[in-house]
Amino acid sequence: MFAEPSKRLLQFLNGLLLAAHLPYLLLFLYVFPQSDDYFFAYHLQHTGIFSFVQEMYLTWTGRYLSMFLGVLQSYFITMPEVYSISLAFLFLVFFGSIFYFVKTLLASHQSASFVLFTSLSVSFVQLQISPDLMELLYWFPSASAYLLSMSLSWVLLAMMIKLYRQPYFSWKLSIGIAVGGWAMPALLEMNIPMLLAWSISPLVLMRKLTQKQKRNLWITFIWILLSSILVIMAPGNALRMKVEATTHEGVNFIVTNSKAILSLGVYVFQKPALLMLGLLFLLHLNPQFLKNSPLFKRSPWLILGASILLLWFALLPVTYSLQIMPSGRIFNMMAFWFLLLVMINLLVFKAHFARYFPEIKSKSAVQLTFIIPVFLTLWMSFSAFGISNPRNFFNGTSTHSLNFGNNSSEALYVLLFEAKATQKQWNQYQERLEKAKGSDTLWFDALPSGSRLLLLRDAEVYRGKWFQSLESKYYQIDSLYLKPTSNVR
Repeated sequence: MFAEPSKRLLQFLNGLLLAAHLPYLLLFLYVFPQSDDYFFAYHLQHTGIFSFVQEMYLTWTGRYLSMFLGVLQSYFITMPEVYSISLAFLFLVFFGSIFYFVKTLLASHQSASFVLFTSLSVSFVQLQISPDLMELLYWFPSASAYLLSMSLSWVLLAMMIKLYRQPYFSWKLSIGIAVGGWAMPALLEMNIPMLLAWSISPLVLMRKLTQKQKRNLWITFIWILLSSILVIMAPGNALRMKVEATTHEGVNFIVTNSKAILSLGVYVFQKPALLMLGLLFLLHLNPQFLKNSPLFKRSPWLILGASILLLWFALLPVTYSLQIMPSGRIFNMMAFWFLLLVMINLLVFKAHFARYFPEIKSKSAVQLTFIIPVFLTLWMSFSAFGISNPRNFFNGTSTHSLNFGNNSSEALYVLLFEAKATQKQWNQYQERLEKAKGSDTLWFDALPSGSRLLLLRDAEVYRGKWFQSLESKYYQIDSLYLKPTSNVR
């Protein structure tokens, strides 16, 4: 399927890509619970797991699985090591799901080293194009919904490839699709439009399906539809939408949705990491492999148009419910879908225009066409100038939307210069909360703004104000008061 470089070169490139992941991985040593973690912990103390999930389903959200995971993990809120391990485990699941998808897609056509190389490449690109790493990787309530959704997406897509290749349901495949199709809507309701589209698209796009294949695909679609209805019909969704609608009245959600898709596209395509995947796919993918799939026989312009419409309609329910341009965590999920659709469109493009891409037969040329994209991508990812916050950039609400550096350079900078100090300050804050447990009030100095990769909230909004934080509720402190003299940057 792909022209491979030498095994030694692949091992070297795998080592480079693994090293490029290290700043992200080492930051798991410095994460800590905050905000909603204490909300879950408080309800674990006073309500119980299943009563809390039921209450949230009836009064706030249909994401009953993510609510369950959040309150279950809060059992270990006083054990920071477990918090770090939990988030690191979610990331390992994410990478493992990519590896499983790539291995399934390539079947037995490529070596294990090449499968690892492709998986590391896709993982690195995802980390680069995600606008809000804090909520993607380093905060459990968000990671358990969004990062886990991405992981299940890769696994479910791999299983659907297997389902297409074999005309019957094996028991492993049946269980996997049943669990994935149930869990994804229950983790995150914004998964539903894309998930339904994925399950119905083979029936629409692929010709010459056997009766067994059609039956299997219809069973998959109906199961996902029923799981989605269970989430959508939650009474809490209507109550939450009512609250959001009164906060942002008079917003044209059609224009806002289109603006969000445009800003996401500009943000993703200015990231140099996509260059690596694009060059590798276009230069080395064997079109004969692609021609075996009916999907890749479709017009590339049809697939491109369908991809844009699919992204637009997938985001529309979120924009409609929020009535504003979505936040970073939602852009994280949209960036994931964007990456997936870019990969599909590259495959379709190569299959359709294969005659314009002559096969590279020279071993030296093959080596160079792997080395140059990887080195260029890594260099630009750790040094390039680009948009850091697509929402703020297009709204014109922040002077920090453009900066020197990308996610990799920021993660490395935080690891070297901010992580230990931020964690130390947060630990001191937690010690004061523990000592003041049961008190009427607690005065404290504001935390420095620190790194946006590790601190979730901006303490500036609490300058000189009384406020009832989620932490104070957990520690049974009536009110926290931020000293007016606090030096908040």
